[in-house]
Amino acid sequence: MVPHPIPPVFSALTLVRPLRCALAVRPMLRIERHENGGVVFRVSGRLSADNASELLAEVAAEGLARPLALDLKDVVLVDGEIVRFLRTCARNGITLLNCPSYIREWIAREGEQA
Repeated sequence: MVPHPIPPVFSALTLVRPLRCALAVRPMLRIERHENGGVVFRVSGRLSADNASELLAEVAAEGLARPLALDLKDVVLVDGEIVRFLRTCARNGITLLNCPSYIREWIAREGEQA
């Protein structure tokens, strides 16, 4: 099979604006809220400063009137700003459930540097 040449009319076109893939705009993050005397936010996916505004808002809205926990079992990636946020959460009495060991170690290193 012989490939068809590009018609001359299309070879002169230029792209006015770059195309973006809609899937590449924001990494996936899922937050589920559960109550069991306290509030547990089950977080899954990639948690970064770019997509964490919803989690920050949820934690702030709950306040510290009753026990609060973040279940991080299904978190696959974090960045430095989130590690500092999680460290602050832990210092303020928010329990970090199922926290992956690499995140706990990173939180500990952040504490040593502070």
